[in-house]
Amino acid sequence: MDAANLPIIETTELTELIRLLRRAVHGPAAGLPAASIPEIRVEGPESDGLVQVAVIDRETDRVFRLRVPDVNSLIALAGPSLRATRDLPASALPFLSRTAKPLSLQALSAGDTVSATLLAGPTAQAAPGIVSCSGSRMQVAGYTCRGPTLAAQGMEYKAFNEDAVVLRVRRGDTAAKLPEVAAIGAFDQAGGEGQVADRPGAASELAAQAFSEAVAQIERGEEPQAALRNAIIKAGRDVLALGVGAVTTFAGAVVVATPGSCEAYVAVVGDSRVMQVDRAGKLVAATDQHNFGRAVAAGLVDDVPPPMALRFAGVLTRSVGAEPADPDLYVWKLNPGDRLVAETDGLADARELEEMPEGTWHADRCAKDQARVVGHAKSSPEAVMALVGYALDQMADGYGKPDNLGVAVLEVLSDAKP
Repeated sequence: MDAANLPIIETTELTELIRLLRRAVHGPAAGLPAASIPEIRVEGPESDGLVQVAVIDRETDRVFRLRVPDVNSLIALAGPSLRATRDLPASALPFLSRTAKPLSLQALSAGDTVSATLLAGPTAQAAPGIVSCSGSRMQVAGYTCRGPTLAAQGMEYKAFNEDAVVLRVRRGDTAAKLPEVAAIGAFDQAGGEGQVADRPGAASELAAQAFSEAVAQIERGEEPQAALRNAIIKAGRDVLALGVGAVTTFAGAVVVATPGSCEAYVAVVGDSRVMQVDRAGKLVAATDQHNFGRAVAAGLVDDVPPPMALRFAGVLTRSVGAEPADPDLYVWKLNPGDRLVAETDGLADARELEEMPEGTWHADRCAKDQARVVGHAKSSPEAVMALVGYALDQMADGYGKPDNLGVAVLEVLSDAKP
């Protein structure tokens, strides 16, 4: 076959080009017949230092010609190897992890008016287990770790953790007309975006501290949305002051419960997210992710076809410590038995390496599976364990992207006293 005599297709047809590159790069390992695997032919260097390459579809005799810095650029354009879509079967629920060992549970003292913990920076590096605290109307639980390990999941991600988690409960007092306030937050310093020596997760730690301070202000009567917005502004200034170019996500929820009402005030920046799940395991609501790949998948980016979405999965369109940092703010009504989940993208990306239908963002589909996992757990600590185990199993099986993990669950107790 003489490539010079084949019809040339303009390289603006990126969708078709990507399809061919994926088959050329990943086809041999997938066991595709040789005749169906496109050929990549280097036709020679150009005077400007680029290389002209022909990508030839053996089945149709079509060819793309393009100029690239090197052949490795084609591998990057092809993207990661993806597995067939795998939804969570009903038989796997309640979810019990195959690769993650059971975590110990530390219940914070119920004697104080306020119970709180901040797993961030130094305290996030070797969290011993799930932390939990309860009020009369709500229970919260959370955990964070560096992600998969060679011994348990067959891979290492990082030797340190850049995620952070916040838990807080201020018990209510009906006689004093003091509402119960509970809060959960998850924060993720973007990998490779600025490091502070000997201080892993410095940016996410600052965001967690700002959120915790905002919750304390809400407990004293400050308007929740204003307090959350101000916390993000403060966190942005503090992260910028690190002077290393670091950025972090911010996903926080504060629930104010009175005898006749239970409202969640939610603020997010970046691709960490908050979800509302009902007692049956149905996803009621979820925050949007500020992720460029998600926008590409939805067809919202001109000149970038949806099949290229995963190439931009690590690109945030908003983050704390950079502009723009405007939060999305939500107010959700909660019912007894409802649960809120705050999580970093280490859990949201548990289905990133699956071949999703065009226009579908993997994290949106993953959220529905996670809601089912949460709905089948008996308590918020069990929900945290199940979510962590699900993400780690997905990583071990090659369906989820390896990453740090940070997750917290808040439950509105079904047997709450008025």
